Amino acid sequence: MNRRGDRQFSAVRLFLQAVYPALNALIVTSTQADFRGRAISLNQTSNQLGMMAGPLLGGILGGWIGIQLVFLITGVTLLGAAPVMKLLSSKRIDQTLPD
Repeated sequence: MNRRGDRQFSAVRLFLQAVYPALNALIVTSTQADFRGRAISLNQTSNQLGMMAGPLLGGILGGWIGIQLVFLITGVTLLGAAPVMKLLSSKRIDQTLPD
């Protein structure tokens, strides 16, 4: 890897090192005590499956429809997911969780 690639890789690692603890804290604060371990396990499992299946599916689609269209589809999907998650999370905040 060249120097620029090393810096980019380091920046991604730094970002992920900041996101994972925050995500785990969010899971802990938004789940019931008896479900927390399972919720964190489900999060880690889905994360690993996504890291495995995402590049595989992206590579297959990139060979079929072109890599630019794969990035466009990914962007549109993420932009569509944002309002859905906002709507779902606002409904979830209205409920109180007993500890």
